[in-house]
Formats: sequence, structure tokens, C-alpha cells
Amino acid sequence: MGTYNPRDVVIAPFPFHDGRGSKNRPAIVLSAADNQLLLVPCTSRPADRIPSIRIDLDDFKEGGLDLFDESYILTTHQTWVPIRKILSKKGRLTDEAFMDIKRLCRC
Repeated sequence: MGTYNPRDVVIAPFPFHDGRGSKNRPAIVLSAADNQLLLVPCTSRPADRIPSIRIDLDDFKEGGLDLFDESYILTTHQTWVPIRKILSKKGRLTDEAFMDIKRLCRC
């Protein structure tokens, strides 16, 4: 089990909205408490009907995703995930990119 902090980009099982299953996907750590992380997911497609924010390789302070183009943060899809379920750490966002995400997430 690793140590994770806000701004980290991790791979984690993100639950489907209907509660039936999950999908391993990149996610941004918004907060950490009680052995859990508050995550917001990344996707390769822009969302039509929900607030999202675009990120690209310039938004990473360290590491990154396997990006050929940009990714999108789905700011309204926040969920708590136990730290023990985190699969890996992919990088860390810049302060500026993280603050933009936090502003839209209202957390």
C-alpha cells in the first residue's frame, strides 16, 4: 500500500453509477482521510452534459498518463475509494492544474 496525496494521479477501480461493478481508470486524488481517497475520474472523451476540465501532458509535474491527446476530468463524479484498492500511481499534477480541478469540483 502506497502513500497518496492530493494532486496524485492514480489508477483505481471506479464504480459505475448503477453500483454494479467498476472500471479501472485514471483518477485524480482530491483528498485523503481514514485510509480512503476522494477521487475524480479521467476519461479520454469530453463529456457533453456534465462539467469537465481538459488536461494534457503540460498539466503534469511528474509522470503522466499514456496521452496522445488530452484527457478530461469528470468533476461531478467524485467517489471515495479505499487506499488498498489503488492499483498504481501514474504521476502528479501541477499546482495550477489541480487548483482548476478543485474549483470545479467544489471540494
